[in-house]
Amino acid sequence: MADDEDKQVENAFDALVSITDKSGNLRNDLKQDILLSVSTLRKLFAKMKTKLENKVKENKKMNKEVMKETEEVERTKDSYSAREVAPSMDHKWHTFSGEARQVLPSEVGRKKHFSEALKIDGGKPHRIKL
Repeated sequence: MADDEDKQVENAFDALVSITDKSGNLRNDLKQDILLSVSTLRKLFAKMKTKLENKVKENKKMNKEVMKETEEVERTKDSYSAREVAPSMDHKWHTFSGEARQVLPSEVGRKKHFSEALKIDGGKPHRIKL
């Protein structure tokens, strides 16, 4: 479609130039003005076309980069969800490498188990008899 439009613009310029050649009543200074204007317009259209083509290339490049980054985000999102492991009841956390390390619950804000609450002076827990 761009080729059709280029041809139409070029045909319009050629028609203006041919009018200056065909017209015997047109003053010489007006002919020169028309030819100069046509030349200027051709140069401007060529520059605009080049800029447009460069912008299209730049947009394609940016779209490829966006798609690449989007794919990378999706891959990392998938890899994180596959590697997440819930902590076990023995307070151990299994790392991504498969090794276990001890994770102690913090003392602040931690609820005590019932048996821990019944310990007196570090001794045996008391049993409640009903």
